[in-house]
Amino acid sequence: MIRKKYPCLLGALLLASLLHADDYKWDLVNALAKNDAEKAGQILERNSDSMPANEKRLIYGFVLTYTRNGDTLNFLGLLRQYNIRAVQYDLYDAISKSHTDDVITFILNDGINPNGEILLAAAEKRRWNLVRDFAGRGADVNYRYPAGRPYSDGMSALMYAAKWNDFDAVRLLVERGANVNFRARNGYTASSFASENAAADVYNYLMEHGANDMPVPDMPGNSLSEGGISSFIEKKADAAPAAFSNGTYRLSGTTAELRFSGSGGVSYRNSRGETGGGTFRINGETLVIYMEGRSFTYRVNSNRSFSGGGEVWTRTGN
Repeated sequence: MIRKKYPCLLGALLLASLLHADDYKWDLVNALAKNDAEKAGQILERNSDSMPANEKRLIYGFVLTYTRNGDTLNFLGLLRQYNIRAVQYDLYDAISKSHTDDVITFILNDGINPNGEILLAAAEKRRWNLVRDFAGRGADVNYRYPAGRPYSDGMSALMYAAKWNDFDAVRLLVERGANVNFRARNGYTASSFASENAAADVYNYLMEHGANDMPVPDMPGNSLSEGGISSFIEKKADAAPAAFSNGTYRLSGTTAELRFSGSGGVSYRNSRGETGGGTFRINGETLVIYMEGRSFTYRVNSNRSFSGGGEVWTRTGN
């Protein structure tokens, strides 16, 4: 589900605070909800000339919130008659509310240029025809929500295309310059999603175009494994040496902890009590942890400890 992430978004409480009991906007909301175009037109005729810019934005948002399909187009056309036109956020809002392609086209025809955030929203919604259109208009195919935002997950449009196993969308985005090695906060890359889906065509295409990481984590029975059964058995044995045990490990001299699960996931709690997570892989005595866009390599010393980078982690229990 797309959350309200756009920088210009007014919060719902702020919008509600602009509506007063004696305000024409309440009447307009009721007209929209009842699909009463005549009533809406009368309200706009009386008030459009005196509307400040922020109220025009509010009215546009009302139409996208309270109408659907052909009704939306009719009301947007009515707004246009009174010179109430879309801004860039309205395009994002229309996609997040799953409006039809006709509504999206109407907004684009107001001269709106989609940016990378809007393209990413379309990818989240699996609107690949819009992704193709927006990429062709020059929107940034590598946009990801900035790390400082609380909802940032590190996902890119290409990762969504691989996650939903849409080869055409993957190819389109790569051809438009999408980074094939971006890593999400959970440790996954586009090729990781392809591997998890056993999508050999997507996986192989990404590898042919510069993907340089293996799936995270390795998936038993994955059809992408090279070689036959004997090769898989040997790789599986190498990937899970007896020297490493899943469970909780603590960094020596601190209260920071890592917890490893048999499914390939790892979670952390730092000395300040903050939490997060990622994934891990083991190859022989090498442990690689993928976390929040970075990878960390350690040596497994025994079934109770691993070390690297000046750190020693010791197992404390399950």
